[in-house]
Amino acid sequence: MVVAVSETRAGRRLVALLQEAGHDVVRVSTAAAVLPALAGRGADAVILAASLPPDELAVVCRALRAGPYAGPIVIVADAPPGGA
Repeated sequence: MVVAVSETRAGRRLVALLQEAGHDVVRVSTAAAVLPALAGRGADAVILAASLPPDELAVVCRALRAGPYAGPIVIVADAPPGGA
């Protein structure tokens, strides 16, 4: 699983919960790092933070769909309103 989230408490907790559930998690902090993180690995899912720049989210989603990755792309809020 590739997870692109910020270094907020919520982002760190998301990664920890996925790992505790037994998922192999590769954490990256930018949308641009998602495709290199997927290279050569089978990922069950790609999780992207809604706090990533919208134009970067769109680019990475299009690239994921254009490439060989056919799994789910999930966009999550990684920080409560107002940050934290």
